[in-house]
Amino acid sequence: MVSISRLSSKGQLVIPEKIRKMIGLKEGDFILIDVEEGKIILKKVESIDKFRGILEKPLSDEEMEDAFEEGIARGEL
Repeated sequence: MVSISRLSSKGQLVIPEKIRKMIGLKEGDFILIDVEEGKIILKKVESIDKFRGILEKPLSDEEMEDAFEEGIARGEL
């Protein structure tokens, strides 16, 4: 499915409802954002349990990115 969305002045992007329903995205879900060969890849994070203890304290953007990269490297996300 192809869709077009406009980036807001705050850098926010709306994922169209049909696409959210197709992959089961709900409010509060985590989305992994990656860049591969100049393309933005969005993936629903199925399990955040491995990071539950980390997420109970505030994380900087860099700390959050590092935690997700570690989870991906270990095959946990």
